[in-house]
Amino acid sequence: MILDALISTNAEEFQLVDIKITAEANETIVIIGPNGSGKTTALRTIAGLTKLSAGRISIDSKDVEDPERGVWVAPENRPIAMVMQEANLFPHLSARANVAFGLEAQGVPRREAQVRANGILSLLEMEHVAKLRPRQLSGGEGQMVALARALIIEPRVLLLDEPFSSLDATNRSDMGQKFRSVLADYSGARVLVTHDPVEASSLGDHFVVIEDGRVVQSGSANELRSNPKTRYVADLLN
Repeated sequence: MILDALISTNAEEFQLVDIKITAEANETIVIIGPNGSGKTTALRTIAGLTKLSAGRISIDSKDVEDPERGVWVAPENRPIAMVMQEANLFPHLSARANVAFGLEAQGVPRREAQVRANGILSLLEMEHVAKLRPRQLSGGEGQMVALARALIIEPRVLLLDEPFSSLDATNRSDMGQKFRSVLADYSGARVLVTHDPVEASSLGDHFVVIEDGRVVQSGSANELRSNPKTRYVADLLN
């Protein structure tokens, strides 16, 4: 088990109660639910951006947060990377320098970091944007650079917060195909937040459905489809 999380939080945005999320290597967990259900708050809590009020988060059997025992590992020290709805690239750096940034922050020499950045951009078929600044990139290109920046540090857990939400339908489809291809070679655990059932079905192995800050159902797409527990779940995959 790579990720083992039980999340309760009284964050200002949402109150979450006993949200159970577990993920094995090479597994994509999809957190799905209506707008305002607490999906992003759950993801931010795993990342350490929102603190637990109760529960525990463990990565590779090592606790990174347990309020009862006073354990809290800062976000930058968790083996986690996060791709958000917006690329949030450094505007003054080229795409290649943005990708290399995480490695340099870990102490990797700049030349080596940039060589590795070129390599992952090539893997993503994005080498043509290496020298461009974020303002010169399309929305889809920016998201792929953000994914490259996340993957290059080889996180154990990759968090994806509606990474296609700002793209139009055509670009969403194209980026989804690229994401699937790239994630197939990524050995860590993935947690994807979305409200798009098509996206969820194409990328997810296991679903966690949240409504009003609580898990209402979890399981495979077939399990949810065959025995929906709420009206939202019934409408989701049918």
